[in-house]
Amino acid sequence: MDPVAGLRRLRSTRDGCGTRWSYARRAISEALESGLTTRELGDVLAGVGPTQLVPPRPGEDPAEYGCRAASEIMVRYIVDGIPEGQANSACQSRHGGKA
Repeated sequence: MDPVAGLRRLRSTRDGCGTRWSYARRAISEALESGLTTRELGDVLAGVGPTQLVPPRPGEDPAEYGCRAASEIMVRYIVDGIPEGQANSACQSRHGGKA
């Protein structure tokens, strides 16, 4: 599932003072800024929203949540492993064809 498409569905599910939309948007933004591609992020999320994978803490600021969630998502990406061949191609694309 494309995490950005999943975000669009969350827009309509606001839950009071801190919205799931705000939390999810911050988590996805932070994860992408940290270097994950949308495909990699989608693979880690595996069809669930970031707030389901990494629940916000009561009273947590969306910016703080975004950083924490992105870190936890990145750890899951690393622990679960990078699919064979993707690591080398990602490295090559970032470094002009040199692995």
